[in-house]
Amino acid sequence: MIAAGLKNTTIVRSRDKVTFHAAFGSRKQGTDELTANAMAIWTRVTSKLERGAGNIRSCYVKTSMGPSVKVDVIE
Repeated sequence: MIAAGLKNTTIVRSRDKVTFHAAFGSRKQGTDELTANAMAIWTRVTSKLERGAGNIRSCYVKTSMGPSVKVDVIE
């Protein structure tokens, strides 16, 4: 029961920096599922910020060993 809940949990951490990192998928998942996971994190994080998405200057996505790719955020 607890393991099923933890499987659907993502930790978003920033420590003492203005940058945060979060894992949102695996290699086995398709593009649609990865996009849905990333958007769920985006929505949750921006809902906790005082100015919402206005607090975020840029967003990048990367694989564990690949280069980062900038995501154009359209509000």
